[in-house]
Amino acid sequence: MSANLFCFSRLPFRTKAKIRLWLGVGIAMVGLCVALLSFRLGEWPEPSFMTGFYVGTGGGLLGSGIVTAVRMGIYLRDAERARKAELEEMDERNRFIQMRSAQAAIWVLVGAVYLATVVTSLSPALFLATVTLIWVLIGALILLLASYCICRYLY
Repeated sequence: MSANLFCFSRLPFRTKAKIRLWLGVGIAMVGLCVALLSFRLGEWPEPSFMTGFYVGTGGGLLGSGIVTAVRMGIYLRDAERARKAELEEMDERNRFIQMRSAQAAIWVLVGAVYLATVVTSLSPALFLATVTLIWVLIGALILLLASYCICRYLY
């Protein structure tokens, strides 16, 4: 029972669409909060890097959440579009391509963080950045291992 609870791929498409709709709404709300956080910084006459970072990431999350929610709402209203989307999602070739691209992206991320750690360690002035990148690398590897173990258990 607990394995079926977390196994998202075994759910009916309509249920997945409902979950994704609410996740889209949640992501949009997080994005809005992050974008509004930039106003809280009080640096609007001369915005800093972090102000732009909050506006950019918040706007991106807001847009992504809205698009996801609208798409899933369309699938919930139109049975023909939902059927086509379900067939495309369950296609073995698409699933294989998604799996391989996710693996490649994870290893590129780990490699990029490792390379950044090596580069920042060359300068004593960047000690804090080096320590931060080492912790990010360790965290990424732990998440990679945990997700691998969970997926091996569920599938």
